[in-house]
Amino acid sequence: MLALVLVIFAWLKWVGPLPGDRAAADGHWRVWRYPGDIRSLIGFFDTLATPWIAAGTVLALGAIVFENLGRRWALLIVAASLVVILNAILKHVFGPTPLWLEHHDYGRNFPSGHVAYATALFGMVAWIARRHGQRAIELTSIALIVLMGIDRVISRAHLPSDVIAGYLVGGAWLCLVIALLAPAGSEGLGRRLP
Repeated sequence: MLALVLVIFAWLKWVGPLPGDRAAADGHWRVWRYPGDIRSLIGFFDTLATPWIAAGTVLALGAIVFENLGRRWALLIVAASLVVILNAILKHVFGPTPLWLEHHDYGRNFPSGHVAYATALFGMVAWIARRHGQRAIELTSIALIVLMGIDRVISRAHLPSDVIAGYLVGGAWLCLVIALLAPAGSEGLGRRLP
């Protein structure tokens, strides 16, 4: 998955924007075209991945999982959230993409940190919920992941290519954490989430 991030970045650098990037950069999906409820929802997703709220979310989810499933499962929540470190490194390496620089004189846009964070963290919550038969929690977590990507584009915080790369980074990190740290077999599967 991370190799795809490199491919997308190379494409953006040497070929040009992905489909949808130019329309997003030119403001064709401006937030102010949407009713107040949509703007409020966008504000929720913007806030969800801010550092203090994200840290509180990780601590709360970790505590809930620890209380109900134990230490090994809670460790997965914390480990998934560490994708923000990987994403920060990638943003530093890649820097802003050429299209971003045409429209902004600030920031590193590629890949989207909000999306990488949401994909890894809520992807882990979805995976744990699925393993413990909690379909509603699983579906809610997946919805948060999808809506975070949509939010980042319509709020003009990111281009679609940034969001796609964020999904790939978050997904790769999620797979790595599960492969390395997930409890073996049916350990802890007798317990259920609330």
